[in-house]
Amino acid sequence: MKRFPVLLCCLLCGLRLSAAPAPPVPPADSTFLQRATRFVTRLSDRIMALPPVQFFQARDTSYYSQPDGNWTARIRSNLSGNRIRAAGSDGQAGFKTVLSDPASLSQTVGLSYKGFSLSHTFNPWRRESHDIKYDFSAYSNMLGVNLTYRTISSYRGYTESGGQRIADITGEGASRHLFAVNAFGILNYRRFSFPATFNQSYIQHKSAGSLIAGLSYGNDQTEIPAVGESPLIHVDSRIVSAGAGYGYTFVPHRFGWQVMVVALPKVIFYNSQRLRSRPARGEDIPERESDIRLFLRHPEFDFSAQLAAVKWFYDRYFIGFSATLDGYSIHIDGYRLTQSRWETDLTLGARF
Repeated sequence: MKRFPVLLCCLLCGLRLSAAPAPPVPPADSTFLQRATRFVTRLSDRIMALPPVQFFQARDTSYYSQPDGNWTARIRSNLSGNRIRAAGSDGQAGFKTVLSDPASLSQTVGLSYKGFSLSHTFNPWRRESHDIKYDFSAYSNMLGVNLTYRTISSYRGYTESGGQRIADITGEGASRHLFAVNAFGILNYRRFSFPATFNQSYIQHKSAGSLIAGLSYGNDQTEIPAVGESPLIHVDSRIVSAGAGYGYTFVPHRFGWQVMVVALPKVIFYNSQRLRSRPARGEDIPERESDIRLFLRHPEFDFSAQLAAVKWFYDRYFIGFSATLDGYSIHIDGYRLTQSRWETDLTLGARF
């Protein structure tokens, strides 16, 4: 009987030990996507928690607010086209080259976390095409920046010299590489949300407008192949422009749409143009290179206009439409370069 209390204590201790929770099992190695998602989440949260960013995030929530969830996934169908025209004189005869990218259909997939967005545009219907586009944007209520890299290899056009067409460009070898940085600032950022209709990180509840200041940098490299008597031409253009415009979002009470119109003209205050021409194979003609730089010699302009509309469903799903038109024209010592681009798209997305 003396052993019974000892056995009872041992039994109770054993039960208590067995009831204790097991030590946590370390999780298995996560996938690359999970690790990348955690990294983006932590980095974005730290940036958004900085005092300057918190100051710029101040807003009147009766005019616009953030939808539920932090992540936004979207798929977009794009229809776009652009045109380049270069004309001038080489001292002997006038020349003109016209390149146009016919209306082409492409698809875009994008993912956003709060105000940070990344998207990729490609053409799934033309596998031989090398036309691609990458976009990265970061928006707060007051400030924003957008980075774009794009390649186009589907140009068609012709070259004239002395008023006579000397070559037709069929798209084989004609290419364009474009890198652009656009930054903007919103004056009435407490009531007007610029990213509400463009990356759907906010929902505008009341109509509002604001002055918009913009700063842009573009590096445009275009190569025209040597065809017939026409030499190979390579144009390296670097442009910096700044200006101010106005944006307004109209929110009708009945239909639940957000319709935004933005017009932003800018003055080109720095322009660098480098032109290189290389003769066709077999011709014993040296390569020519001209380097032209312009700094506030002539008032040249860069203009962009945007129209966008978004409708939300249950504060989580949305459908959107947008149209963009931009271009510039530069005149330097008898040489004129004109570029224009248009794009429309239809977007479907969800917030989670």
